[in-house]
Amino acid sequence: MKVCSRCGAQNQDQAAVCYACGTQFAPPQANPYQQPMYNPMVPAKVPGKGFAIAALVCGIVSFFFYGIILGILAVIFGAVAKNKGYRGGMATAGIVLGVVGLALYVVMWIACQGMWSAFALSL
Repeated sequence: MKVCSRCGAQNQDQAAVCYACGTQFAPPQANPYQQPMYNPMVPAKVPGKGFAIAALVCGIVSFFFYGIILGILAVIFGAVAKNKGYRGGMATAGIVLGVVGLALYVVMWIACQGMWSAFALSL
């Protein structure tokens, strides 16, 4: 219960003014020792970042497995990321690694064909 400092009347806790004399009560003050509200900063969404990451991963993996498929996917994902407005270097790196992975696949394919035909002629 609130007690009026002017007339001494007891009022309800929710009362804004004294019912007996009409004196306004001061608004309740915030606890100065109360912990502030947690307001996490949510990072802004970057358009095309997922495609850039996919391009980079596909470009790296294209050196080791499924060079033709992953190399093409790396180039496509990198182009989509750049088209969506992604400004980071992951999309460019994905495109470059995809092209290099494709080139390595072609070189290895030609080398294997040459070795196979040389092996077949020696039989």
